[in-house]
Amino acid sequence: MVGFIGAAIQTHLQAPFPNVPSNAVFVSGELVSAEARFTGEDSLPLWHLKIGHALFERDLDQGMKPLRRTIDLSWKSNESPPEIGSQIKVRALLHLPSPPVFPGGYDSQRYAYFSGIGARGRALDTPIILQSPKEGVLKAFSYQWENWRTKTGLEIKKKIKDPDVASVVEILICGKEGDLPQSLRDNFSASGLAHILAVAGLHLGMVSRFVGFIAYLIFSRIEWFLLRVSVKRLAALIGLLAGAAYIFFTGAHIPGVRALGVAFLALIAWQFRRTPFSLRSLALVALGFECLSPAIVLQAGFQMSFCAIMALGAGYRALAPITSWIRKRGKIGSYFLLPLFTLFMTSLIAGLSVMPPVLARFGVVQPWFILANLIAVLLMGLFVMPMAVCSFVSMLFGCDAPFLWLMGKGVALIIACADFSAHLPAASIRMPVMVGWVLALSIYGLSLLCLAVGKQKYAGILLFPLGMSLILLQPKPFLLFSALGRDGAVFQKGHLEFYTLEKDQTKNRNRFLEEAWEKSLGLTAGSSEKFLCDSENPVCIREFSGQQIGWIAAKAYLSREKKEVEALCSQADIWISFGYALRKCPKTFVISPLLSWNEGGILVYHSPKGRFSLYSDRDNRGKRPWVYEPAS
Repeated sequence: MVGFIGAAIQTHLQAPFPNVPSNAVFVSGELVSAEARFTGEDSLPLWHLKIGHALFERDLDQGMKPLRRTIDLSWKSNESPPEIGSQIKVRALLHLPSPPVFPGGYDSQRYAYFSGIGARGRALDTPIILQSPKEGVLKAFSYQWENWRTKTGLEIKKKIKDPDVASVVEILICGKEGDLPQSLRDNFSASGLAHILAVAGLHLGMVSRFVGFIAYLIFSRIEWFLLRVSVKRLAALIGLLAGAAYIFFTGAHIPGVRALGVAFLALIAWQFRRTPFSLRSLALVALGFECLSPAIVLQAGFQMSFCAIMALGAGYRALAPITSWIRKRGKIGSYFLLPLFTLFMTSLIAGLSVMPPVLARFGVVQPWFILANLIAVLLMGLFVMPMAVCSFVSMLFGCDAPFLWLMGKGVALIIACADFSAHLPAASIRMPVMVGWVLALSIYGLSLLCLAVGKQKYAGILLFPLGMSLILLQPKPFLLFSALGRDGAVFQKGHLEFYTLEKDQTKNRNRFLEEAWEKSLGLTAGSSEKFLCDSENPVCIREFSGQQIGWIAAKAYLSREKKEVEALCSQADIWISFGYALRKCPKTFVISPLLSWNEGGILVYHSPKGRFSLYSDRDNRGKRPWVYEPAS
């Protein structure tokens, strides 16, 4: 109950979405951040600019107060952006965040609403500097911090020639995605190594261990420290402080802050000779996040992070007798067998525990994730992250080139491992996107398995795999219609068939929408087909799975005479109109842009009894502050 109240309070404290101009407008405000990405199409970088306290310079908005939300702009230019914190003005074409591409899909409007994003768009001209950054200790420090991150990323790109390696190195050192190609991102995802590209507990642990090890080597050889303090505890504290600095320098992402909170509580417990790690510390950190931002609970990163650490804590508690037995095998057990066993079990436990949120958000399963992690995580811990620490420190003295070169070689091996694993047979298996109640059931079963005692744990053993298997029993829609009323498709015989009126239109179909629909149904990418209608006749009737589906092109203008409309209605079981020619038909489903304007994206299900049922985006999301009508 407290959580729901907190979520309601947070929702109503958010500023509403602004009334975004439909045409180009001058936007003025404070430049909050600037990140460069290279698309690979040409040599011009694509800058992502975030503008705060924005104002729209048009007659309708005269005297408006600065927006409480940020404006995210993309700007393609070889010029450097203004300094962070500058007051700028730029002409831009804006749009509100897009609705889900299908009911139950990823809700970018909800994400933008709770992330403080007001609109997105692209800059049409070079930003004009109105005022230099304002003076002030805190603001100056935050601006310098962001500028330092940006300059560090640009320095990495200059010194590492391979663009793929440079983009991964930039992520590991700066936390910025940079110009990471989509093909490389897909390889990491298909091989189960996507967690390497997200700074989190793995990176924090590696940085803290390396710095703590170096600190221990130094202080253990100084007599003054040996006589007065516990060198191990001092080294652990220094390692954690270095890890905290790393997490905040890379952007303080949620998984990293979560891991930092757990590590901080564990260090305090160890300093006072208590149990260093317990699931209670994880619960305290989770409670802190939920108090600060209850809406974060529905984010995939939050769910994956806490599921993994909860499963690892419970798993190693259950594996304690086995690890103790391995340690007793002498040096071979302690220095060879135990690290391999730990690495294997960590990959297995973490990989299985995050499957529910992964299926709910991405809809893929990577069977080879253990093999890839055995190699990549070992390289990360023993070589790549130590070189990252050395590179970062040596940048202060201008001698970072050798360390960046060595780090690049290690990253190149990880990229090769990801590429090899991604091209193995069945490396990435598409699954239908998991619906909300199945996700809740799976995580509930995992929680019982990890936290419950006695007979309740056996319920978790049953519920977790049951929830995972229910994804295969989810009903698939018979027909899909986009929120903008411009695309439609029919699902039959294991693939999608997209409606196309003319051959020329096949080149301009919405590829993003097609991929999203394929992903939601668990279909292989690019498996969709298209069917053509006679370009001379804008009305097309085709049979799908024994049902007559009528399609009316947007350019069709039917007679308004009632007899002709009624005659047309009786010819098909469902009519899909991309214009407004056909409004109502008795006893017949009619889906048109007018309906999608009010209801959002639409799914039509066909029952074995021959009945049709309609499920829309409004049915799924209801009336929420972040839900608005799709753009025309």
